[in-house]
Amino acid sequence: MERSFTIMALVACATTVMAGDTYRTTGVDGTLLHNALTGEITKLDDRQGRGLGRPLWSMMGGELFFVNPENELHLDCADMMMNAAVQAVGFTLYNNCTSDQSLYISFYESENNHNSQTRHWLGGFYIENIPGSVAEGHPPDEYWSWNWRSWLPDSSYIFDGADLDTDGLQDFGYFFWIVSNPDGLAGPGFGFDPDGTYPLGAGAEDGWDVFADPNFQFDPNLLGIPPSNTTYLGYFDFGGSLLSQFDFEMYAPACQLPGDAGRYCSADIHGYDCYVDLSDLAQLLANYGMTTGATVLDGDIEPYDEFSPGDGDVDLADLAEMLGQYGDDCNE
Repeated sequence: MERSFTIMALVACATTVMAGDTYRTTGVDGTLLHNALTGEITKLDDRQGRGLGRPLWSMMGGELFFVNPENELHLDCADMMMNAAVQAVGFTLYNNCTSDQSLYISFYESENNHNSQTRHWLGGFYIENIPGSVAEGHPPDEYWSWNWRSWLPDSSYIFDGADLDTDGLQDFGYFFWIVSNPDGLAGPGFGFDPDGTYPLGAGAEDGWDVFADPNFQFDPNLLGIPPSNTTYLGYFDFGGSLLSQFDFEMYAPACQLPGDAGRYCSADIHGYDCYVDLSDLAQLLANYGMTTGATVLDGDIEPYDEFSPGDGDVDLADLAEMLGQYGDDCNE
């Protein structure tokens, strides 16, 4: 499903922080729910959180990275299960600007960086007037962020791209393009998980592509490919560092009712139909015994958590969670 694209002519926060002085811990002001259709932004509470659906892919972490795109666009990539429907995304964004900034995020199928020429643009969304932390009362030498959950309520992105590296997973890409007033630092989070708290995304790549556009006018269907306005600058390689994936999560379409188990059908891992039935149980059993690297779609659904469930394996605890939800109907 393609979405309209609005060209913005703004400038980015000006100070550059490069490799060697790149990562900081930050304070978190809270979590915001963003409606990508209407632009409405509200504080996220438990009731709203349950409506986001379960994560399909996760790369979350505690370290954050400054980016100063100016006229640059940073395109990251990873692997995900085939035939995935995505209706919400999560990420961390922070800045110490004295005034608001804005952000554009876009999604691609069949993308594995290194100036890939096979990508297909799925669409994107824009968030305006993100408060700067200085404007919110934080000192300029402190770094405060918001955790964002952006909901795509009109329809889902259907990710069904190519498996470019032949590992059984589709390759997809996403970019952050930060635009703001030139008076501070800005950046998304980095996926860095030293304690194993979050399920890491499969196939996390070691860097990202960087593109330039002096006029902030680019054709997303021709990113870096003539006759587009963007120029490919190169692949930024972190050389094996864990700090190589932007902080990001992708969520399946939401189930509207909690069902008898009160779990909003988090065990609906097959078909996205908000029923927990034999097809979901069969998908879990097909992966039963996985000890590492399991995702929600493999059946790693325990421990239950609205945003980042699972512990990387598919074992008796996951089977018990599935059977506890078996027969649930969570449709509106």
